[in-house]
Parts: sequence; structure tokens; C-alpha cells
Amino acid sequence: MTRTEIQDKIIEELPLKPHGLLKFAPRVGKSRIICETIKKNKPKKVLWVTVSTELRDVDIPREIQKWIGKRFVARVETICYQSLGNLEGIYDMIILDKIFVQLKPI
Repeated sequence: MTRTEIQDKIIEELPLKPHGLLKFAPRVGKSRIICETIKKNKPKKVLWVTVSTELRDVDIPREIQKWIGKRFVARVETICYQSLGNLEGIYDMIILDKIFVQLKPI
């Protein structure tokens, strides 16, 4: 299977209104999978939380426009994790991008 076919299979098998943790290796096409999932669910308001201002201001809007179109850019609010404490709002979908978990020995 090609990378696109694998991505399409993941998108197809995700339920409507998915919830939970999706764990992908780098360079798998996570942005396309997320964007296509947004398109599939048609939420009115999406919050996409990320780790850097460059991702927030440049990369994520560019990926949204590339994969699902300019009209979806306005539906997605991107914010950095550091700013979450200042945020209020109701969202139909929340994406927590690049979550890193550190396991400590017990």
C-alpha cells in the first residue's frame, strides 16, 4: 500500500466524532489525516492546539488550505499550549497536536 492509501484507510475507519489518542510516527501524513477528518465531520468550530507559533501561524493554516480548502481555515482556531489558560470557548472538535508523554520509572 502507498502512504496515501494507508492515510485514506485510517480516515475511512475513523468513526464520526472520533475521540481518543492517535499515535503516528513523524512524516506519516498526520496533518492530512487530521484535515480530512475535519472535512469528514464538518464541525463548525475547531480548536487545534500545537507546540509552536510557526505551526500555529504558518504550517497548520497552510496544511488546512492545501488538503481541504480555504473555507475550512476560518473554522479552525489554532493556539499554542502556553496560551490555553487564557482561552474560553465551545468547540465541536479539539485537536491536541504533538503530545509528548514522559514515562518515569516507579
